[in-house]
Amino acid sequence: MKIGTTRCTRLQENSFKLISRWYLTPTRLKQMRCLSTDNCWRCSSPGAGYIHMWWHCPVIQPFWTEVLSVIKQICSTPSIPFPTSVLLHIRLDDIPHNKRRLFHFLTAAAKSIIPQYWNCSVQPSITQWLKKIDLIYHMEELSAWERRAHHSFQNIWRDWITFRSSPKALTALSDTT
Repeated sequence: MKIGTTRCTRLQENSFKLISRWYLTPTRLKQMRCLSTDNCWRCSSPGAGYIHMWWHCPVIQPFWTEVLSVIKQICSTPSIPFPTSVLLHIRLDDIPHNKRRLFHFLTAAAKSIIPQYWNCSVQPSITQWLKKIDLIYHMEELSAWERRAHHSFQNIWRDWITFRSSPKALTALSDTT
């Protein structure tokens, strides 16, 4: 079963885990009596539920703010203020189809990095996110060539290809750390 818009099984798996609430939060672990407190691992706020851990946590918010700023720059779209738009791809009707497909790829890359820092107070970096997008881009390009769907691929990824040649992207993608 294909989840989302990519053929990349890692991203499909991560999307499935996100939707099925596979990532256990402090609130859920306290309910299961595995933890004595439901404080967030990142910021120590009480009541660290699902939306807090993925969206509202003050440690993760700067990452999402910058991600959405770059997405706005790449896709030339208005800002996306709703967590449901980013986490579950709901309320995206005002974005054109090809830009919406690219939006799915961009947010899937961001969501796949967050679990790497699930249980610590460090936030993901934009460089990691841009590198993840570039990996997805190359995989989707190979897949498009195999399916003889390169024109469709170009329509979806046109904005990323343009952004990829910008100084910010070139610096991040050439960074070896």
